[in-house]
Amino acid sequence: MATIAVYSLKGGVGKTTLAVNLAWCAATLSSRRTLLWDLDPQAAATFLLPTTSPPKGSAQAIFAKDVDAAKVIRATAIPRLDVIAAD
Repeated sequence: MATIAVYSLKGGVGKTTLAVNLAWCAATLSSRRTLLWDLDPQAAATFLLPTTSPPKGSAQAIFAKDVDAAKVIRATAIPRLDVIAAD
């Protein structure tokens, strides 16, 4: 399993665009099951990746209430690409 983090303190440099495109490429071009965890308060990646199911809970609960991350994963319209949506 590979983990890729996209991070920068500067806003407007394309972090969300890069992260969504990397996730899409991993899911479609290399046929890997991919999870994108949107930690941005603006929730742009969540907006760009429409989900096929309603929210199952709060992503913040993973940290605040020790909720299992698997309980808040949502499928997207893209095969093999799931998201933990920002809240």
